[in-house]
Amino acid sequence: VANDLRLGRPYQCLVLTGPNAGGKTVALKTLGSLTLMAMAGLSIPAEGDSTVSIYPHLFVAVGDEQSVEQDLSTFSAHIRRLKNILSESGPGSLVLLDEVVSGTDPREGAAIARAFLEALADRGVRVVATTHFEELKAIAFQDKRFENGSMEFDPEHLCPTYRLRIGIPGRSMGLEIARSLGFPEAVLIRAKSYLSVEGQKIAEVLDQLERERAKTRAEGAELAVRRREAEEAKRKFDADRAKAREEDSKAMTRARDRIREEVRKAETQMRAVTEELRKDRKIETVRKAQTVLREWRDKATVAESEDPVLRATISKTMPVAPDTPMPQGRKVFVLSLKKEGNVASVVAPGAREIEVNAGGMRVRVTRDQLRVFPAPAAAPQRHRSTVGVQGIDATSGDIYPQTAENTIDLRGAYVDDALPDIDAFLDRLAMAHAGHAFIIHGHGTGALKNGVRRHLKNSPYAKRFMPAPREQGGDGVTIVVFG
Repeated sequence: VANDLRLGRPYQCLVLTGPNAGGKTVALKTLGSLTLMAMAGLSIPAEGDSTVSIYPHLFVAVGDEQSVEQDLSTFSAHIRRLKNILSESGPGSLVLLDEVVSGTDPREGAAIARAFLEALADRGVRVVATTHFEELKAIAFQDKRFENGSMEFDPEHLCPTYRLRIGIPGRSMGLEIARSLGFPEAVLIRAKSYLSVEGQKIAEVLDQLERERAKTRAEGAELAVRRREAEEAKRKFDADRAKAREEDSKAMTRARDRIREEVRKAETQMRAVTEELRKDRKIETVRKAQTVLREWRDKATVAESEDPVLRATISKTMPVAPDTPMPQGRKVFVLSLKKEGNVASVVAPGAREIEVNAGGMRVRVTRDQLRVFPAPAAAPQRHRSTVGVQGIDATSGDIYPQTAENTIDLRGAYVDDALPDIDAFLDRLAMAHAGHAFIIHGHGTGALKNGVRRHLKNSPYAKRFMPAPREQGGDGVTIVVFG
């Protein structure tokens, strides 16, 4: 039965308890043998990620060394060996003790054993000791240098499992093992009545711990099964989702192919119809037909886009009619660049090409490559400044009257919230052919003022801008002059 045994982190002494014939001594000998094998450079039967410490000294007290010739009892021989260990061990030593301080009065033996183990711990010695003393099981609850370990016992089948458990003390299970060996029941019942009340309570607590541990193992095994089932379900879900995405992609590809084919057919028919209509000089009909074709092209552009955000953006726009005037700064979407932009200069009705600022560059595109966003609603005015005031530009001498309609108050707003309001405000005034505008941002920390003026440097509406005269707010107000 494979077991995990840890020693040194965070505890340095392990008190190993459990039933007779449960595997305590075997665990002790296994630890000592594997340590010596590793120090000798031999391979050991352990997992590849195991860690084995190297010790300058290893002391072992296992077995009975009583001797009639030397007048040594079991207890005397054991004490002599412990004395030698105590005198020779030091920091970094490993000590393995089987049935520490046995062969004498249990109460005195437990007291000597505890004092001996604490003395070794004080020296920085690492210790594994097996015992049946109930008193030694309590050390781990009082001293962090100690930890309990036990060999598991199956109470239903009355046999050991040889599994090592760290953290919980074990019972000696003397009565149960005697019962499994056919010892008279009447004698066992009488023996149980002689147990002290404290001993019976400890036994009941350990029994309860053993039952809880068995229940935890069963629940852990059930959870492991459920986890495997959940992982399998997740793998199946991921596979189904990948399959669905692949099918969606194929369906989207087929749809795009169909739209492209329809567009090609429409273009062929349009060329023929356009030629006939030009001969008849019905130019209005030609324009309507071109508009329909442009809408089909736009649908193809939307269908070909793999980006759902881009498809959503295009879906919010409208085609540009041939006779529609385009004001400077109008927000548009350039299909060929797949980018948003603004009209660079006023476009007269019927003009075929339009200059657009998009993606940090100025490009000239035809109307059929543009989509326009709906005109923004007038920006809500937070506050109005005093109306009817006239300001004079000290540099040029120009006069800029201030009214409620050409003023927006942004004081108290965050920069990111204020910039869209500025664009909408200037767009509305530009559409109304206003000559200038007033933006009240205040002084404050300067963040809003600086953000507004940085934004105006790239605005298509602002031919120039400057701080307002002192009587109109001074540096807390910016006057924007339209181009």
